[in-house]
Amino acid sequence: QLVQPMGGIAHVTEIAGQSFTLNANGSNFGQFFISFEDFDQRHDPSMSATAISDRVREVLAREVPEAMVSIFTPPPVSGLGSASGFKIIIEDRGDLGLEELDKQIAPYLKG
Repeated sequence: QLVQPMGGIAHVTEIAGQSFTLNANGSNFGQFFISFEDFDQRHDPSMSATAISDRVREVLAREVPEAMVSIFTPPPVSGLGSASGFKIIIEDRGDLGLEELDKQIAPYLKG
């Protein structure tokens, strides 16, 4: 296997002859799903989902240059998808005012 030995990867599940993204079957289709190691084992930024996906993309381009490859990273919030994003609404249920609300959410807005 090309990607199983890479750091940050727990295991790989391969499916030959099928493409979920194209909803098609054929001997020239294939796909695989990568399960990452737990977050507590991947603190380094080089072990992020995006960094691992970039390395997988590089290996596939080098080792299987004739393949058309699409790689999708997991969604930032499980169940919400990678492209759609999400909206959050903060409510002042205690009627404490904007100043207090700002104090409470400010630590979470640093990025």
